[in-house]
Amino acid sequence: MPTARVWHEIFEAVRFFAIATLVLLGITAFVLTWLTRRLLLPIRQLAVEADKISTDSWNFHAPANSKRLVELRPLASAIETSMERLQRSFEQQRRFTSDAAHELKTDLAIIKSSLQLLGMKRQTVPEYEQGVSLGLVDIGRLEMTVQKMLTLARLEQTPRDKHQSCDLTEAVLEAIAQSQPFADFKQVKIAERVLEGDAAVPVSKEDAILLCSNILVNALQHSPSHKVVEVTMIREQGCVSLRIRDHGVGIAQEDQPFLFDPFYRGDVSRSRKTGGAGLGLSISKAICDRAAGKIAIANHPEGGLRRKRIACDFEE
Repeated sequence: MPTARVWHEIFEAVRFFAIATLVLLGITAFVLTWLTRRLLLPIRQLAVEADKISTDSWNFHAPANSKRLVELRPLASAIETSMERLQRSFEQQRRFTSDAAHELKTDLAIIKSSLQLLGMKRQTVPEYEQGVSLGLVDIGRLEMTVQKMLTLARLEQTPRDKHQSCDLTEAVLEAIAQSQPFADFKQVKIAERVLEGDAAVPVSKEDAILLCSNILVNALQHSPSHKVVEVTMIREQGCVSLRIRDHGVGIAQEDQPFLFDPFYRGDVSRSRKTGGAGLGLSISKAICDRAAGKIAIANHPEGGLRRKRIACDFEE
């Protein structure tokens, strides 16, 4: 039988299926490209918003499309959270620089004015001696502020030695001994209840004493005369906790978010005479953060705004 017609039909069928396949592939490629672009649109919008971030503008708001997609929602939330943390960090650094410059400028202005007063007219020997003595006091305060700034910078920038540790009980007792003259001057009694035995924490002894001294002095500064500052150490759930409680005026609600900010002084301790430079609690927090510990300040529930408690927790 003749096969020409059969081969003709076969060729026509092959040509038809080849053309149909190419057409379907083209349509499929177009549809896939369109779908891919549409599905990747939230990622592009997220990238565009992230590209707008600069040192002058840290505002980042994830597009609504990225938040609607389950797959992109964790990424968008993570970027927003990271940008908020970075923004707070940069704002804190800028505020620290501004406050440090203000504090140092104030101390230098006091020293300069004291020396100018001495040079305005001839003074007697006792007056010169008194002026020099006041100048030395001002220089000492300036030196102390600089030393605290250097300590805070060291704690924030130097990595912690994972092998260092100390007995927190010894650090607390030594801090109490150092602060006793100030407590006697304030006519405040220090009542301690420390742990017996080893209370090892991942902090160097120098930093542990500095931590305990800072928060103890803070409690003494805000405690009225003839009151008691309670120093208590407990062990619970694998942590060593140091809690210091005073009977002062407590913490105002508006001051609580800023207590650990450098150079911040609440309304009760704004003066230089009682409030210091405002770096003690910042240094204490840096020590706790460096050791993966926690520090918190709150008004005691039993005393409302009449008592304040500082708690430091370290894992054993």
